[in-house]
Amino acid sequence: MGSAGEPERKRRHFSSISTTAGAAAKNHLLSPYPDDKKVILQLKTREDQVTKLIEGGWQSSVALGNAQRRLPDVQIKSQGLGHSMNETQIQLMKNRFEATELLIELEREIFNKKRIDEGIETMTIKATTQQLQTDGSVLLEKLRQQMREYKGILKCRICRDRQKEVVIAKCYHLFSLNVL
Repeated sequence: MGSAGEPERKRRHFSSISTTAGAAAKNHLLSPYPDDKKVILQLKTREDQVTKLIEGGWQSSVALGNAQRRLPDVQIKSQGLGHSMNETQIQLMKNRFEATELLIELEREIFNKKRIDEGIETMTIKATTQQLQTDGSVLLEKLRQQMREYKGILKCRICRDRQKEVVIAKCYHLFSLNVL
């Protein structure tokens, strides 16, 4: 199937065959035997079928030649696509590996964040406890100061003893009964 003129050569060859068969059939129609009309019709039908098959074969051979001419280009494109697909698969594997590494790193970061959050929560609890203790000690110190003041009020200003028996003056000062 090499040359460009080959399809034309085949067409002429097939048309010469069909012409020869057609001429033989016409000669037969002119034969002196009219009983053979049925056979002649069958031959004519067969001739048409053969002509159609020859044309179909010619078209198929042309299509085959075209397909064979396109085949190397298609094979080259197919090889290129195969190579491209291999590169894509390699890149996909690399991307999956990188994604897996990123997921592992993300899990580590999440774990570290949880540890930091737990540490912050513990420190917050300690700070709150410390604050409550500090607030309680300040309050306790205030109460002690007030108690000292009240005790100071209850002591006799002269003897500085705490009185069990107290006398209250008109000015509301307290004095020990022993002192008066």
